[in-house]
Amino acid sequence: MSTRRSHRLLLIPPTGALTDEARGLLPEHVSHADATFNASRSALLVAALTGHGEALLAATDDRLHQPHRAEAMHESAALVAKVGAAGLPAVISGAGPSVLVLARGAAEADASTAQAPDGWRVEQVAVAPIGAHLVR
Repeated sequence: MSTRRSHRLLLIPPTGALTDEARGLLPEHVSHADATFNASRSALLVAALTGHGEALLAATDDRLHQPHRAEAMHESAALVAKVGAAGLPAVISGAGPSVLVLARGAAEADASTAQAPDGWRVEQVAVAPIGAHLVR
């Protein structure tokens, strides 16, 4: 998967969340199995972003952050599940509640945009050597 052919979209809800509150929802300790799972997904994400786009959906699975924050941002969690069920890679962006979709082409980008709930904004984001930023 080349970053030139991929489409990164932020699906942004009308209301935000405080980072400190979102971090406070995380457990103090995690199981070895969950930590190992997430570490493996980090490695898989690198592979998916550098040539193995077919692994992108699996690489966006998470056991450390999203499950613990789901109750506080249920609409975002439901959107990640809905988009994922359609085969589109998506995660809660940062501490949330925005959803980042890593579409593997224009068709997936369009399908992701169609999944956005009423009132949500959709923005395409670019990835630069200095990090992600909003493209208007």
